[in-house]
Amino acid sequence: MRDWLIITIGAVIAIAGYLTTGDLGRSDNPIAKRHKILMSKNVADLSPNEITVRLQKLINDRPTDPEPHFFLGQHLVLMGQDDDATQAYLAALRRNPQHVSALIAIGDLEMKKSGGQVTRSAARAYQQAYNIDNKQIVAGFKVGLSLWQDKRKNEAIAYWDEIMKELEPDSPASKNLEAWIAQLNSNSDDSAPKPTSEQELRKP
Repeated sequence: MRDWLIITIGAVIAIAGYLTTGDLGRSDNPIAKRHKILMSKNVADLSPNEITVRLQKLINDRPTDPEPHFFLGQHLVLMGQDDDATQAYLAALRRNPQHVSALIAIGDLEMKKSGGQVTRSAARAYQQAYNIDNKQIVAGFKVGLSLWQDKRKNEAIAYWDEIMKELEPDSPASKNLEAWIAQLNSNSDDSAPKPTSEQELRKP
């Protein structure tokens, strides 16, 4: 995930054209010199602090853009700062309430905090994401999982049946959904299966 994030952050920074002029952890240098140092660095060689500073500079330069906030959240997750990451995702959603990736990320962090349980707040985030984009099958599955874990198994199955109706028969998405449901049925403790990522589902 870190490699993917570095590549994406690099693209965001390059497109924006706004790079930070320094790293707060460095000794004082003329602004132009610090700017040149960071400009000459490959994104993959940046320290976590430098990535944070660059993203914060983007946030300042693009106050209405949700993307720098979202990528800051992704970066903070990698640094183990989940609470700060949640705040970054919420900031992205304030700028775009239909930011599907931020909604899913919030749900994922809620599940992580709860040890794999789909909490009510996580289910709301996943439901919003699925309502916006019904190709987000993992999000849809987890909405049903919240019902399953709440011992409302018939409601969960009915919910998944509605998702299945929207999918092409024998498609990777439908096969994965069937597999996750089958795994749940075989788990005596109702523990959550580990769904394939959305990217994997979209592979031919």
